[in-house]
Amino acid sequence: MSQTTLASAVLLVDDLGAALYRESGELLGRLPEAGAEQPGGWIPELRQLLPAGGEVRLLLDHGALLVQCQEAPPLNPRERRDVVERVFAAERGGESLETAAAQDVDPEADGGSVLWLAAQPRRTLTAWIASLQGAGLVPGACVPLQRALVQGLASLGEGAKDRIVLAVGPGRVGRLILFHRTALVLQRHFGLPEDPTEAEEVVFEEISRLLQFIKQKNRELVFQAVEVLGLPDLSIGLRNRVRGSLRLDLAVLGPELWPVLHEGLQREALRKDALDLLPLEIRQARRRRMVGGLVWTAAGALVLLLAAAGLFLYGQEIRYRREVDQAAQLLANKEAHTAEEARLVEARVPLLRVKLAERRQGRAAAELARVAVALFQAPDGVQLESVEILQLPGDPVGYGFTVTGLAFTENAFSVGPLAEYVAGLGRSRGLVLAPVTQVSVSDRQVEGREDQVERRAVTRFTLKGQAR
Repeated sequence: MSQTTLASAVLLVDDLGAALYRESGELLGRLPEAGAEQPGGWIPELRQLLPAGGEVRLLLDHGALLVQCQEAPPLNPRERRDVVERVFAAERGGESLETAAAQDVDPEADGGSVLWLAAQPRRTLTAWIASLQGAGLVPGACVPLQRALVQGLASLGEGAKDRIVLAVGPGRVGRLILFHRTALVLQRHFGLPEDPTEAEEVVFEEISRLLQFIKQKNRELVFQAVEVLGLPDLSIGLRNRVRGSLRLDLAVLGPELWPVLHEGLQREALRKDALDLLPLEIRQARRRRMVGGLVWTAAGALVLLLAAAGLFLYGQEIRYRREVDQAAQLLANKEAHTAEEARLVEARVPLLRVKLAERRQGRAAAELARVAVALFQAPDGVQLESVEILQLPGDPVGYGFTVTGLAFTENAFSVGPLAEYVAGLGRSRGLVLAPVTQVSVSDRQVEGREDQVERRAVTRFTLKGQAR
């Protein structure tokens, strides 16, 4: 026997003995019959077949196993335990039994459900479990083969119905099992010869014998076919013989029995009220280990989450510190740049002021020259007496001016030259004249000779305005 790294296996205990299988159905090895009822009797063999820590589920189908089904109303767990203990109380003459019960909903049953009851001698079950624990293995569920089979058939999509199932398992052990919807009615075991012809003859005889018994005891049961598992090579002759003589078809559901049993074990393990013959204290210890494992897993996950959160926060803190440092450095650089710019501006302001003053003074001088030229260009007949030019406050540079003078002619009106002078000033760019308010027209007298008047017309005027 060779060591394997298998983490989970199934121990099948039937009338041929005990055999250990992989969950895939591969045989790992058979266990000696001598250690079947001795606590720890299989420890050496199990240690060679499986590594410590693996889980082993028990699949039971031997003569000491008791399985019954009854129609019953819905029962709570305590009521189911009371029923199974009363039903099997007298079965073994006072022998201590390990019992289990499970309930399936069946609307067509009397009471609305079917109650599965199972019992196993406690002494042998304790010996098997002691061997597993002594080898460092973990006992899993302990399920009757019939229960795993009905659950596996349900996984094939077949609805609840009356059915005859021919299941051929390891060691060419044939089982004819009769189900009334989800309830077990009857089971027969027989061996199949290696010769195909002889094996088919045994199959036909066993089916005929079972049907004769059923017709005598349960005439209300009606079957359409014999559903076959684990026996794919059925001859046409056997099919025709069964159809002609027994009025039944042979329907092959699968070439192997083991996949259906394994699926049934999986489905039963998912049930809250599974039909599990494992002692209550072991199931509670397993549940505590599972809860403890979940707690430790959750605690570990929480620690990892907290550590990850701490690392994340630490990384965020480092990143923010780096960003703050970068921002502070940028601010310092900006402040230094601003200070340098301020220093340069402060150094340039006096020079700029001087340049602006020089530029303004130049513009003022040019504007003053332009205004003076415009004002002093008097036409013939106009004599300027005074010209006052004053710089106005504000920017741009502007000037206000006041001009007084005389306009005179010989024999014509003297305001003509004045009008020409005013019109010339109005054409000058930027000159704005105020309304003329001071104008006097008179004849000029000869000085010292008041009684004589020159024949000359004289106009005295005052002009005001601005230049911008």
